[in-house]
Amino acid sequence: MIETIRQVAQLQLQYSSSNTPEMQLRGSLIRHSLPDALKEHWSVFAMSIGHFAQDLAIEGSDGIGRKTQAPWVRMYSEGLSPSATTGFYMVIHFSADWTRCFVTLGCGASRWDSEKGDLIRYSDDELNRKVTWARKVLADAQVDTSYFSDPIDIGSDYELPRSFKKATVLCKQHSIATLTDEAILNSISRALELPCYYLRPLLSTERSQRVRRCIFADWVNG
Repeated sequence: MIETIRQVAQLQLQYSSSNTPEMQLRGSLIRHSLPDALKEHWSVFAMSIGHFAQDLAIEGSDGIGRKTQAPWVRMYSEGLSPSATTGFYMVIHFSADWTRCFVTLGCGASRWDSEKGDLIRYSDDELNRKVTWARKVLADAQVDTSYFSDPIDIGSDYELPRSFKKATVLCKQHSIATLTDEAILNSISRALELPCYYLRPLLSTERSQRVRRCIFADWVNG
């Protein structure tokens, strides 16, 4: 798994928005190789989140159409986050300069506009409300989030990668040069616990669904 992560990171130095051979390889690693590598450790994640692993899924993206400078892989609940534009989930990001990866708790930075047939980015205010809500839930539950106290700096001047930073609730930064399987698996397991045990109960109740519709009317479907 670490070798796959390092390959993705190194290909960041050859980033192009076009579908170059290097970006084709990066896309294959992000969409297939890294998710497959994570699935090999399913038992580790299941030990961390118990029965919540029943609807756990993985997906990766390197852009829709043109390639993004900030590819990602997320692990999510199929019931509460059926798409990357909905809910909260663990997501791995990569820095533009290849030196770092970030294990984060985040939410969607954009939503699908069916009329335009395209993704529309949330405003800074909308992202701030979502991130602030999640942080408050964790704080009210007295969850120790000190492990995830690192900043996320993808190091990109493009708008979409910068919006990923604004959509990050918590972050653990890892150096690619010294990264180990144990370190990345520990971070992922810890990040998975947060939406499962603390955010999920609120997001899945009938009352919270009404609250979500009021607060995030353009975010939550239904």
